[in-house]
Amino acid sequence: LCKTQKDFYFKYWEEQHLNNGWQQCIEKAFNDKIRRFKRLFDYYSKSAKVYFSLILTKNGRGIGGFPHHFVAYVPFPKAVEEIDNSFFIFLHECTHQMTDSLLQMDLNMNDGSHDISENVVILFDFGCKISRIIPTISVCFIRES
Repeated sequence: LCKTQKDFYFKYWEEQHLNNGWQQCIEKAFNDKIRRFKRLFDYYSKSAKVYFSLILTKNGRGIGGFPHHFVAYVPFPKAVEEIDNSFFIFLHECTHQMTDSLLQMDLNMNDGSHDISENVVILFDFGCKISRIIPTISVCFIRES
């Protein structure tokens, strides 16, 4: 069953994304953006590993425990307009890997600690990372209501 499913989905992926050059376009855009944040990755002595997901559509998933990499799954951008959003999701997931341990608490959805973690990440992303490295983009990162 797994082999049949793998064969089907690998073929589907190639037909949808590899053959039209879109994946290479996204990878180039991400590599260019990651280079702009090189100082941050160098500070932690880690490189970036981005996994694109067709299943994730709004949020990403950071994966900790890799001593030499920041690892995250992000939504696969289906249009040029979605690349920045997927990249910001990647940065957001990396920031969790930097800031969650500073909170010194068990994070979960039921007691509000996850919300605190999200707020810390958003403030750190805007105040310390994005606004200093790419000030022209930071304006659209936090929208005024």
